[in-house]
Amino acid sequence: MLRYVEPKRSALMLCWLWRLRTRLIDTALTISNDLVAGLLRRAKNSAEREIQWRQKRVGPVLQLCREVVLLLLDKTVPDAQVRAEIRRRYSEELLQSLSEECEVLGRSMDRLYVDELRRRYSYARRFAPRLLESFVLRTTGPEEPVLKAVEYLRDCNNETRKFDQTEAPIDFVPTRWRPLVCPEPGKVDRALWEICLLEQLRQGLKSGQAQVPHSRSFQPVESYLLEREQWEREKITISQEHNLPLSFEAHWPKLETLLKENLRALDENVPQNPKLEIHEDQFHVARLEKLATPKSARELKRRIQRMLQLRHLPDLLQEVQGWTNFLSAFTRASTGRPITGEDIAERLKLLTCLIAEGCIIGLTQMALHGPGLTYDKLEETHFNYIREETLQLAAAALVNFHLSQWLPAAWGQGFTSSSDARMYGVPARALNATYHPHYFASAGRGIGVYTHVSDLWIPFYTQVITCHVRQAPYMLDGLLYHGTRLEPKERYTDTHGFTNLDTR
Repeated sequence: MLRYVEPKRSALMLCWLWRLRTRLIDTALTISNDLVAGLLRRAKNSAEREIQWRQKRVGPVLQLCREVVLLLLDKTVPDAQVRAEIRRRYSEELLQSLSEECEVLGRSMDRLYVDELRRRYSYARRFAPRLLESFVLRTTGPEEPVLKAVEYLRDCNNETRKFDQTEAPIDFVPTRWRPLVCPEPGKVDRALWEICLLEQLRQGLKSGQAQVPHSRSFQPVESYLLEREQWEREKITISQEHNLPLSFEAHWPKLETLLKENLRALDENVPQNPKLEIHEDQFHVARLEKLATPKSARELKRRIQRMLQLRHLPDLLQEVQGWTNFLSAFTRASTGRPITGEDIAERLKLLTCLIAEGCIIGLTQMALHGPGLTYDKLEETHFNYIREETLQLAAAALVNFHLSQWLPAAWGQGFTSSSDARMYGVPARALNATYHPHYFASAGRGIGVYTHVSDLWIPFYTQVITCHVRQAPYMLDGLLYHGTRLEPKERYTDTHGFTNLDTR
């Protein structure tokens, strides 16, 4: 930083602080969401354990009660000696524990979860007031019920108003929470009301209904798009450059012709296609039959396998480097200087670090097996060269080389792509590793790797995200910032990458 002049140094520092603020906001909100999810999860697990304990204790307790009742009904024991006989057979401690267990087992199991939630209300109060006070919350509509409830709770926390059961807003409470939060007409359980509000706020942040300014993971998807005023100024130029119509009336004739042509082809081909049937407006396509592999294809496969040689991974990476020069994308953090062909020792250390990362071996194990390489040397190379931006530039170089070959054209045109996240368990405690009971059971943590794949069978953008985050903004990142020559025009994703944009 000291090598730069003052204006540039200040600008770089401001940019770094701006980015740091965004990361801290996202991290704080992710942690708070995990705290709320953990509160609900632990309450549910405790209630389930209590139910299991009761089910195990019901049999022995009923058996003991049966013995006491039979002793009371035994006519061979005089009435005056019944009490003494009970005390002779059963100790005072056993009878006392039997009374306590009968009281516990007699309680309603439907209230166990509610009691566990209420018991954890003090834990929620340790972070909820600070959370609501530290961040500005916005929603898709100004009259959003969750936003009104948050403002009401803020006033109560600041002691500017007193929590009143008749005034507390309950429009945000979903149907399944309503009997818990409002056990009686006109009565609101404050503990469950606040926990329900935190849960609905967490769901809103995940779905995009609630946003936080200066955040990246919890901002509206519309922020990635052009402002309406800017669009009005630039739409004519964009339309002319990309040959896009600006109105539905101008675009419809072309679509109508295409639609009629496809409908005509469908009418002509359906009756002649024995594999396609239509029953009650439903299409049914027969299962494809497995075709036998021709003998010539099997022989060609064996010939190709004999031609392929077993290669060591470092040698293969060296050969790929000769084709693509992808290592030039890795620049030194302090000077911005790339690795050149003369830096043979530095290149070998960088390739070793890439193998350690890609194969999940770790620098420690690579230092044990790599001759002349120590952990300190590898750590220094990793710190200086391997960063998110350099990895993306190197991946873009490989993708562009892939596009220049003749074989990918047999798979597609590069105009379509898809994206999805795959979840991986993470044993270490990391900020972006979160609980997800569907993927990692109740006690596991993990991350999501969101991958964007072209129809040319190559991934062109990859991001590490948390398990619960909304995937729509990251889907747009892959389309806008992949840095390759690909120009996808159609995008396929599942419901986690779906977003409903306001087109008014």
